[in-house]
Amino acid sequence: HETLSPDGKPVLWCGTYGGGLLRFENGVWTPVVVGPVLGPEAVVLCMLETKAADGSPELWFGTRESGLARFHQGTWTAFTKATGFPSDRIESLAATSTPDGGMQIWAGSYDGLIGMQSSRSSPQPFTWKLFDQASGLPSTHVSSLETSKGFPGVLLWVGTEGGLAVVQ
Repeated sequence: HETLSPDGKPVLWCGTYGGGLLRFENGVWTPVVVGPVLGPEAVVLCMLETKAADGSPELWFGTRESGLARFHQGTWTAFTKATGFPSDRIESLAATSTPDGGMQIWAGSYDGLIGMQSSRSSPQPFTWKLFDQASGLPSTHVSSLETSKGFPGVLLWVGTEGGLAVVQ
């Protein structure tokens, strides 16, 4: 995934299968190690770039066994079962806007679909909710997510082990 550094130079992020996360900047590959989430042997399954409430870029990384990591303004935040997050296996990521101008991050996991919401009017940076078979998903194993324009608003297509679901 390509982003820009604060000085406008390109930065390439590369998730590996068992080699963690790598960052390519100024002609040099550098391993990125972030505590237990993005360790040197992490399996990075997906990446997503969004805009934070203040308009600055943020990067999200889903891992096979270490949860979700967020990189924003030089700071890493880990979301794992140990910190109260619903799943440590994140296979897909997507983003939609909320009515109040915030951001809804969607994470497809082995435990269901996780909706993480940030709100411009809330003091809490994120709240999340787990959607599973009791919520109407065909299966709790969510392997793919895709957004499309719908009527009204944006549709979230959810690919599961048991079939396809759509969220408005």
